[in-house]
Order: sequence, then structure tokens, then C-alpha cells
Amino acid sequence: MKWKENRKKKIKKHSIFSTVHTGFDDEKSTEKRPVIANKLGVIELDNIPEYIKKDGKLTNFVNKLLILITSYYDISDNIEIMVLGDGAPWIKNIAKFIQEYFPKNKVHYTIDKFHLTKRFKDLFPFQHKNKLNKKAYNDAISYFYDGKYKELLNCLESATSFIRETKIKLLKETIRLIKNNEDGVKNQSLSKIILVVILRVIYRIISHYCKGVLVKKATYHEKTLKNKLNTSMSNFKNKINLFNTNEPLEENKINYSVNNFVNNNLQTNLYVY
Repeated sequence: MKWKENRKKKIKKHSIFSTVHTGFDDEKSTEKRPVIANKLGVIELDNIPEYIKKDGKLTNFVNKLLILITSYYDISDNIEIMVLGDGAPWIKNIAKFIQEYFPKNKVHYTIDKFHLTKRFKDLFPFQHKNKLNKKAYNDAISYFYDGKYKELLNCLESATSFIRETKIKLLKETIRLIKNNEDGVKNQSLSKIILVVILRVIYRIISHYCKGVLVKKATYHEKTLKNKLNTSMSNFKNKINLFNTNEPLEENKINYSVNNFVNNNLQTNLYVY
């Protein structure tokens, strides 16, 4: 009984994870193994589903992201910035905040290839030589990568005639996602983007940087979890040391017409590398 009374309470947390890079390293990349250049990142542990319901709650995270960009990248007026995400409205809003902070630069938003290609694989499995699924998958990938919004939408809408009934719900959700992210599809064809910002919410801390250090469905002390994430993040090619970012950005750099950018009490659970 005493053990039950004294044991520590489990708290489920999620994270926001953003990486920033400058494209691919031409010298180190090969045809089969592209290497990302100058990659840095920000991690936040919090109750993210509640945290991102209001844009104002993103202020702390956005400020830390802007501090990372302005401190470690040379953003001249000719630099174009691409913000990648899964289509969530809060990510598109962050792209707008970045545009306000860099008014002289072009800031684009697009859907990260990983999210839609995974949906296409789930919608059109063709392991059993299903020719209709295989063609639909190849067409969807081609239209998406080329930024052909209308063709992609027509391809998916026509799939209702042959897709399995169990896939109809996912198909409708995917069509709705694409309709809500027209620019996110069209911008796939953009090139010569110098700075790339990738934003995603990692539920149950599942990502490329965490799978190798965390055991599935395990429970960790928060300090242990942070140490493991820190160790994983330290593998970035261009590691920078942890620095104190609890200082507000210069007020004259922020357009306060966005009333969410008040930066009085930055959270302390944000880590920048």
C-alpha cells in the first residue's frame, strides 16, 4: 500500500520537433544517399495537442525557432524559405509568422513528401499485382512530386470506383487534406530553396531521431527522456552547443500586428542544438 501511495505519477507528454537545414550537401550526397546540409533542430516536450489549439500558445516555440534561424543562418534578402509539414493549420500559421519576421524574403509552405506518400501506399497497395492500384499509386506520386494539384485531385477522386470499401474513409480524408492544402501541393515543384524548416508533432516521441534510443511503449523519467533525446540530437552533422534562449527577440524585428508574439515568459523546456 505504501508503495502505491509513493510511486510517481505517469504523465503522458508529446513533443513538437522542428529541424532546419539548407538543402542537400552536393559534395557528400550520392544518387542513392542524399546528405542534408547544415541541419539543426528544436525540440519541445509539452501537452502539444492542447498547446497548439491557439496560435498564441505557439509564441514560445516560434520565437525559439526564429532565434535558431537568425543566430546560425545568414538570411539575406534573396534567400527563399520553405516550411514543410503534414498539412496541419498550425504549421501553415507558423509559415505566416516566419514571413512576417522576414518580410523581404519569400516564404513558401508545402506538404512534406513523407506524409502524403505514406497515405498513397496505404490507399493503393499493389503487392498482389493489382494493376489499378499500381497505376493509381504511380500517378498520384507523379502528380504530387510535380506539384500538379488538379491532376492529383482527379486521380484520387476517380479511385472511388475501384478502391476497397475499407479504404474509403482514408481516401476521403486524403482528398480533404489535399483540398485544404492546394499551395502545399503546388509548391512541390519549387526549386532553389535555400533554407528549409520542417515542423511536425511527434506523438509518443516517434521519429528518426528517437527510434534508436527509445524502447516502444516504455515509460521514462522526464530527465532520462530528455537526456536520450539530447544524445540523439547531438548526432547532427553541424552540432552547436546548448545555449540560453530565454531572452526575447528584438522588438523592432517583430510585427506586433500579430498579437500573439508577446514574449514575456518563455518556457524552459525548449532545447536548441
